[in-house]
Amino acid sequence: MKFRFLFVGRTRDAGFRAGIGEYARRIGRYVPAEIVVLKDVPVDAPAAVRDHEGPHVERLKTALGRGAGTGFAVVLDERGELFTSLEFADFLADRWRGTHRQMSFLVGGPFGIPAAVCREADLLWSLSPLTLTHEMARLLMLEQIYRAFTIIRGETYHY
Repeated sequence: MKFRFLFVGRTRDAGFRAGIGEYARRIGRYVPAEIVVLKDVPVDAPAAVRDHEGPHVERLKTALGRGAGTGFAVVLDERGELFTSLEFADFLADRWRGTHRQMSFLVGGPFGIPAAVCREADLLWSLSPLTLTHEMARLLMLEQIYRAFTIIRGETYHY
């Protein structure tokens, strides 16, 4: 199985970039993984452009696409399902051992993810009921995925 991490807009903060790179590298020891940076809409774009059908929404849907049912799509959203680390490890293990050839994880930019894109997801996942910056959410998501793999493998990262 391959993992794709889809980030809307680039990660500007050097510290977050370093952490994201480190956890992506660690995840790569377990599965092939890639980070794909998707173009965001301009900050001054009207809400109708950001949140409804249009080129931005279609671009996100295409990036998340599962291709003939062979992929599993996860969108990070504050209204999504909450997991403990152990529950997430069980969830990930089930998907990892399943029939999907790819898992895609989409993290939005400052405006979040449009509802039309969320509807395309197999899972809406919330990292916390708190509001997080998109850069922080990227890092925390990758750390939790790495943690899940160490739990699955019985390694000592998660105590």
